Amino acid sequence: MPSGARQVLLLSALFGLSTISGTVVVAAASVIGGSLSGRPELATLPVALALVGGTAATVPASQLMARWGRRAGFAAGTAVALLGAGLAAWGIQAGSFPIFCAGSFALGVLGGVSPYYRFTAVEVTPPDRHPRAIGYVLAGGVVAGLVGPPLAAAAKDIWPAAPFAGAYAVMAALGLVVLLLLPFLKAPRPVARAATGGRPLAVVARDPRFAAAVLAAATAFAAMVLTMVAAPLSLAHVHADFAAIALVIQAHVVAMFAPSFVSGAIVARFGPARTMAAGLALLAACVGVNLVGATVAHHWVALVLLGVGWNFLFVAGTALLTRVHAPEEKARVQGANDFVVAVVGASAALGAGPLHAWLGWTGVNLLVGALLGLAALALAYLLSRRPAAVPAGAAPI
Repeated sequence: MPSGARQVLLLSALFGLSTISGTVVVAAASVIGGSLSGRPELATLPVALALVGGTAATVPASQLMARWGRRAGFAAGTAVALLGAGLAAWGIQAGSFPIFCAGSFALGVLGGVSPYYRFTAVEVTPPDRHPRAIGYVLAGGVVAGLVGPPLAAAAKDIWPAAPFAGAYAVMAALGLVVLLLLPFLKAPRPVARAATGGRPLAVVARDPRFAAAVLAAATAFAAMVLTMVAAPLSLAHVHADFAAIALVIQAHVVAMFAPSFVSGAIVARFGPARTMAAGLALLAACVGVNLVGATVAHHWVALVLLGVGWNFLFVAGTALLTRVHAPEEKARVQGANDFVVAVVGASAALGAGPLHAWLGWTGVNLLVGALLGLAALALAYLLSRRPAAVPAGAAPI
């Protein structure tokens, strides 16, 4: 197996192990938050704080990687998340909502660091393999989807007096596995001008492809987080048990990452614009299914469509972004992209609980549908504009 392929395989494994934490948080944190706080409107606060933690980490992680290398950034983020998992477990055992929220925030830091695994794949593969390499790394999330929710359900009662504390302890152990694997990652060393060279971000941002790439990823996350975070609350409203909730979340996460085996090739063959259009159509279909009914089956089908639509938009946006920047601009451009996406995701998570309480499941889905319509119009406009010149060293698509 060529060295680049081995590195992509390792990156995929690292991404999958890191993403398990996020799936457990989505499946369990809102249930724990509602129990510890005693207030339904605060149930999704721990999930939102995890996303805020990821938001806070995106730009510092990008700059740290530019100066000290990818491995240093991944190790730092994983170490903080490991401590956060321990803190969250302690909060559950102590019955403390504030401690659990603090642990959720620290655990969420990994969500701001692990997306850079996909950019690392671009650095260890030839240019003609970039879209596929991005897809293969994201495909590691299939492991998270298969393992995360069942893990939360299985570890729920390890300590009967502190439900779910065992799941967070297992997440800490997975963080240790990542730290043991990171020394085998052979990412290129940072170049001298990686943090300061190239064009200013304001200049890069004038390229309509940059705006389109950021908008595609942000739309994917806004629709996905609003729907996904509210879904367990909607399922609880129809009296679904936690096993059913975990099954729906598992199907959703697998659907988010399983298409990555082919979505990179789809982008390479049909281009980012058509792939984005397919992603928007799938997200619209998700809204349609949710508006038709609210049974467990409806939630399952809708969240599978949501996952596949997210994947198409996110992979296409990532591939387009690599077309916009030169190597010495990657830290600021990738950091800005992931910061915007993280802010959108955190805002959606913060709003999901209150919006579900105020508007109900139908209202949340109508709102998502409206956002998709606006995004489709904006993307059509941006992708029709004349692009800026391709910077030297940018990835071809």
